[in-house]
Amino acid sequence: MTAEREALREKKRIVIKIGSSSLTHPETGDLNLQKIKSWFG
Repeated sequence: MTAEREALREKKRIVIKIGSSSLTHPETGDLNLQKIKSWFG
């Protein structure tokens, strides 16, 4: 295991920044819940 992976295993929280354009539907501007659900299973 790399040092980076080992360091991540020790963390309690990891924050991933996602832009608003990745969260919204391109045509309506509403939240794209299907896309969000696909990321988190």
